[in-house]
Amino acid sequence: MFLDDDGADMLSHVIVSTYELKEWMVLKDRFGSCVRYIIPPIPDSGLPDLNDEGFLRGANALTRDILDNENVMKYVNDEDCGIILLENPPFAETTNIEFQKRNEGKNASSWKQGFVVEKMKKEVKGVASNEMGNAFIWSAFKYFLRQPTDSYIVFLPVKYWKAQHLIVMYNFCERIMAKAVIHVGKRKHTYQINYTMGFYVCRLYFRGINTDDPELEIAKYILPVRPGRADRRKTIIKKGAVCFSYRVA
Repeated sequence: MFLDDDGADMLSHVIVSTYELKEWMVLKDRFGSCVRYIIPPIPDSGLPDLNDEGFLRGANALTRDILDNENVMKYVNDEDCGIILLENPPFAETTNIEFQKRNEGKNASSWKQGFVVEKMKKEVKGVASNEMGNAFIWSAFKYFLRQPTDSYIVFLPVKYWKAQHLIVMYNFCERIMAKAVIHVGKRKHTYQINYTMGFYVCRLYFRGINTDDPELEIAKYILPVRPGRADRRKTIIKKGAVCFSYRVA
């Protein structure tokens, strides 16, 4: 059982969904009796129906399956209900060179004919619709997140964020620290940013814990650059092998 800080059961408020049969069976076995609802629902006997492509019917998030599901939309349409949407969408950029070399680009793009992508193309121009993750993210903000108290957590590989040229935490920290100006006056050594503390300051600023100017904060944490320092690493003295012949009877 998963409990919150007040001791209440959290899973009883959760709706889980997947359109892959193996994932569905895992969700059913582990959480089927704990969650509020599972998509597709557990049948009275046997397994849920599969479509022509081998996926579960009624659970494709890029079609109208979820939007037409009353068990989901009654909470989306309830203003007194807060939504936390957690997704782990598949990564598929079907125009990249890997797909083209295997001649799979066209066959792997059938998801682009779905309801969500067709609607997305009317509002989002350019190549953004080539990536499946973008369709999930657009759909989340378009149809499910309605008020400031709603939240969205999305898990995607680093390759996705690089392909979209988005600033991840590392790039954010690098840019901030590159602009930090060090004022050391007349000192013996040249100084550099303490990168460990720099990343820590950026993390606090990014999360809104520390609202001070991060560049000024980072400039407070510096380390001397001492090339050719006298106290170098000591040379390791090689030791000979220890004979154990005395143990032989």
